[in-house]
Amino acid sequence: MEEKSLQIDAAAVAREALRQREPGEDLDEALLRACKKLHGDSGPVAFQALTSALGALTAQLKLEREAALQQIAGGGTSVRVSTTIRTTQKTSTKSMEELSPELRVKVEQAFAAGQNRAGAATHRCGYCDFEFPVDIATCPQCGRPVRRSLWSKLLGK
Repeated sequence: MEEKSLQIDAAAVAREALRQREPGEDLDEALLRACKKLHGDSGPVAFQALTSALGALTAQLKLEREAALQQIAGGGTSVRVSTTIRTTQKTSTKSMEELSPELRVKVEQAFAAGQNRAGAATHRCGYCDFEFPVDIATCPQCGRPVRRSLWSKLLGK
C-alpha cells in the first residue's frame, strides 16, 4: 500500500469553480470539475475533502454553501485542506485470459462451485460493480480487495 499526502489549495479550487461555473449548474459539479482540473487523477479525493471542509465551514459561519465558497475564493476565510491517499496495487484485467494462472484457477473453481449449488453467494465489487463468487478475496475485474463488513469478518462469512 502506498500513501501520498494531498495538499489542496481551497482558494484556488474555489476561484476556479466559481469562474468556470455554468449558469444553472450545480455547485458540486463545478467544484468537482475544478478539482479534476487542478489535481488530475486525485481530483475526486480532493473534491471529497473540500466538500467536507466546506460543509464544516457553512455550519460554523451559518452561511449558504455558495457564499462560503465565495469567502474562501476571495481570501476572506482561510481554509487548509489536506488528505492522505492510500493506494493498493491495481491490476487491470478485462478477461479471464489476462488473470494470473493462480487467480484464474481460483475464479474458475469458485464459478464451478457456484454452478453446483442453487443460489450461490456472490459479491458485487464496490468499485467496478463486477459480480463474482464470495470465495474470491480480490475482484477479478479491477483487482481491488473485497471490503467486508465487521459482522462478516466476526462471523467468518
